[in-house]
Amino acid sequence: MAGVAAGLMLAVAGCQGDAGRAVGVPAETAPTSTTSPGAGPPSGSAAPTAPASSAKGGPAPSQALTSYIAGAPGTLGLVVRDTVTGSTWQAGDPAHAAWTASTIKLAIATSLLESDFTLTAGDRDNMRKMLVDSDNDATDALWDKFDGVDMIPQFKQRYGMATLAVVSGYRPYWRHLQCSATDLATVMAYALAKLPAADRTQLVGWLKAAAGVQQWGVWAAGSDAGHKPGWAFKPEGTPDHWVVHSVGFAGPRERYIVAVTYDQPPGRSAKQGAQTISDVVSLAFGRPPRQVKGP
Repeated sequence: MAGVAAGLMLAVAGCQGDAGRAVGVPAETAPTSTTSPGAGPPSGSAAPTAPASSAKGGPAPSQALTSYIAGAPGTLGLVVRDTVTGSTWQAGDPAHAAWTASTIKLAIATSLLESDFTLTAGDRDNMRKMLVDSDNDATDALWDKFDGVDMIPQFKQRYGMATLAVVSGYRPYWRHLQCSATDLATVMAYALAKLPAADRTQLVGWLKAAAGVQQWGVWAAGSDAGHKPGWAFKPEGTPDHWVVHSVGFAGPRERYIVAVTYDQPPGRSAKQGAQTISDVVSLAFGRPPRQVKGP
C-alpha cells in the first residue's frame, strides 16, 4: 500500500492525480506487440543510438526503433503522420487502448474551440492552464460548465477516436477514458486541419508552451515540437501501474503529427516511462537522445 500511496502522490505532482476509482475493476489484457521480436535494450534510462534520419530530415522507421520498442516492457504504440504527403507509419501496438490520462485534454480543447459556445476570457484561461500546466481543476471547470459527457460521442464520431471508451466500472468523466495512439493521432490531425486559423494558432501556441516538467515525449523531436502529455497511476490488475503518453506535432508548420502511448507494467515509474517514449521519438526523428527531467 505504501507503493501505491507514493505513486498517487507523484500523480498529483505531475498530471495532478485521478479521482473516482471504482472498486473491483477487472484487469485488461494487453495485446501482443505488432513489432517484430528483437533484442532491443530494456527501455528506461539507457540511451539508444540514434539512426540516420530520412533524406529530407523528417521522421522515418528504422530497425533501431523497431528493436527498441520490441525490447521495452509493457505495451508501446507509435503513430507518425506526414500532413504534407499524407503518409502514415506506425510501430509497436498503436491500436492498444490504455487510460488516456491528460492527453484527452487535447480533444476537450478542440471541441470547445470549434463549438458555438461563447468562450469567455476565463474559459480561455482555463484552457491555457489545462494544456500548458495540465491543470486538472481548470479541466474540471470546463468539463462541468460545457457538459463534458456530451463531448464523448463527438470525440468518437467527429474526430475518429474509434477505440475511445469509458473504462469499465467507472462513470463517464474525462479522467475515466481509454484510447489508443491511433485515436490520439486522429484528434491531433483534426485540430490542425479543421480549426479556424486563429484558434489553431492559439492551440499550437499552448502545446508548444508545455511547462518544464512536461518537456518530454514528442518534445524530443526538436525545437518546432509541441504536445499534450499525460501520465497517471492507474488501476488495471494488481498492483496498479503508470501510463505515460504524448501527442502533438513536430517540424516546420506542424508538418508531422506524432502520438506515442506507453502502458507500463507494474513497478516502473512515470519518469522511466517518459524517458522511454522520449527515446522512441528521438529514434523516429534521428535525433540524439535527451535525458528527461520529469515527471
